[in-house]
Amino acid sequence: MNYFFSSKIIFRIDDVAHNMEWKSFFKVINLFNKYKIKPILGVIPNNRDKEFKKYSRCKFNFWKKMFYFQKSGYEIAMHGYQHIYSSISHNDYLNHGGNTEFSGYPYKNQLNKLISAKKIFNKNKIKVETFFAPNHTFDNNTILALNDINIKYVIDGYGIAPYSYKNLTFFPQLFYNLKTFPFGFQTVQLHTNYFKNKDFIFLKNFLENNKNKIINFSDVKNNNVKFNFFYLIFMFFIKKILVFLRSL
Repeated sequence: MNYFFSSKIIFRIDDVAHNMEWKSFFKVINLFNKYKIKPILGVIPNNRDKEFKKYSRCKFNFWKKMFYFQKSGYEIAMHGYQHIYSSISHNDYLNHGGNTEFSGYPYKNQLNKLISAKKIFNKNKIKVETFFAPNHTFDNNTILALNDINIKYVIDGYGIAPYSYKNLTFFPQLFYNLKTFPFGFQTVQLHTNYFKNKDFIFLKNFLENNKNKIINFSDVKNNNVKFNFFYLIFMFFIKKILVFLRSL
């Protein structure tokens, strides 16, 4: 898939857990279903985030529902372990900074968190090979630990195309709001817990106007990512520009 001559978009939904604003979540899912789009669902396997605990706990079997989503073609991603920010990140992979569940901790500490997270998925018969960290903060120890638990994909990073780094494939996620580029690949991040009516309307219009650009993760996850020297140089400058734009 050549991203220099076309624009492609995938969606991810963050903070999927037992306690969340379920009415908004399913309203968004129903909207995606209308356009035959299957966003990546970022599941917190052992949520301990007090902010999310204020939402109603689902009345259905959460893990059976996630299993159903996966069987229906949705990618289930590991969105951290407990979603607890217990440190401040300074040298994370994306230079994102801020609160973190992973970045800055020793390798063994991070590995234990990820092993615990994966055990929960395995217990509930959900295959997980995709990851994105709470608050986008992770480091090289996280990457090493992800390799050790057989994670293949990270939904984060800078750039205009998926790229490989230390045996993982990264799928760039650039901005917090709905934007499009005339070319390149991007992941759009949604937090349905905070959706208001205006957000549904904006998303509906975005899907209608960009439906030819939107693909499912299954369409791109197994594509071989090939680079040459000039592409890597181009990506270096693109990253610098995107980091600057994101800082604004």
